[in-house]
Amino acid sequence: MLCVSVVNRQPPSIHLFPSGSGFVAVSEAVTAGVSSSCLLVAAQAVKAAAALFRLTHQSRPFQYQVVEELIEAITRRFSELTLSSPSHHRSTGNKRRSASSSQTFRSKGFLLQALICFQAACRLAEECASEPALMKNPFTAPYKHSDAQDSLESVCQCLLRCCDSVWIPTVLRTCDGPPSAQILESLYSILCSQFVLLPSSMPQFANKLGELYNT
Repeated sequence: MLCVSVVNRQPPSIHLFPSGSGFVAVSEAVTAGVSSSCLLVAAQAVKAAAALFRLTHQSRPFQYQVVEELIEAITRRFSELTLSSPSHHRSTGNKRRSASSSQTFRSKGFLLQALICFQAACRLAEECASEPALMKNPFTAPYKHSDAQDSLESVCQCLLRCCDSVWIPTVLRTCDGPPSAQILESLYSILCSQFVLLPSSMPQFANKLGELYNT
């Protein structure tokens, strides 16, 4: 976890990875941290992932597929989170209720850090879309299909897919009790980014959002 700590301490203006191999190696270490059985360790790794998603920290050529893999690794942890409301545990004993409350607290802390990271990934995608030089990098060369791996389009599709199928339902699960302003603020920011990144997919996405919020 040393490299996670180092990445977390880097100023945003520092260009960390002049080559793709260095970025890939650090990303693999961060992904391993995200997969840790300890949620506190995983949350720190997610914080490091958010730092990796700064535009200045990207390598040249851009490692779009690595960005996808990090987002997917974070998304996979959501199935393990305990986000039920405290009232769900009222009938249990004091020790069990305390353990459940502690696990819920850690899970919500991980979720908030993950949402901040997802915001950073969306912001990175928006910045890449507005940079012609990045759009010309070898991973988005004209001979590649726009939805191929290692393309900005593929990253945007990944963000939408994860947001639609996992992130939104997970956040809604936290709304059994008093909703967290930070969590909702992060979610709304992410939703706004989705409409910017993939406008052609937004009519269907908006319809599904309406169904979710009416359930």
